[in-house]
Amino acid sequence: MNVLALDLSTHKTGYAVFLKNILKTYGLFEAEGCNYHQRILFVREKIIEKIREFKIDYIILEEVPMSKNNNLRVAHDLCVCQGAVVGICGQLDLGLRLYPPTSWRSVMGTYDGTREGTKRDVQKERAVNLVNGIYGLTFEYWKSDTKKHKSDDDICEAILLGLAFLKEEGTT
Repeated sequence: MNVLALDLSTHKTGYAVFLKNILKTYGLFEAEGCNYHQRILFVREKIIEKIREFKIDYIILEEVPMSKNNNLRVAHDLCVCQGAVVGICGQLDLGLRLYPPTSWRSVMGTYDGTREGTKRDVQKERAVNLVNGIYGLTFEYWKSDTKKHKSDDDICEAILLGLAFLKEEGTT
């Protein structure tokens, strides 16, 4: 089974490709364009390119977390982006798995059930550290991107989303 795991965003979407449970490639789609419609179309095209390049069978996404603490504009844009991916899956007859954030984090062991473990920065740093430990990579986590420091948490979370799916499917 060939899997494309995505940490969706309308600005920086992390992706990871697994071919028969082996991590083949990963990276970041940095969306261009001034409005979210243009950025979503850019991300959609990049996803379709990866599907064709790697003959993807399944797409893995994190569900858009909905709570009273969310920024409604961000949640709206992510829901539209997620809808675009669901449409791709329907159009191309691909499998789709949506994970609540706490679900895939529990499967991968980055969510420990504590209040501290629910903090965004803690979760992202744990994701980077776990991916580095599993694959011997040197991804970095920075609380905010600057010209000098770019955080790799989007890529790492995509990798872990894919691994959570493969683990639950019994292929890892």
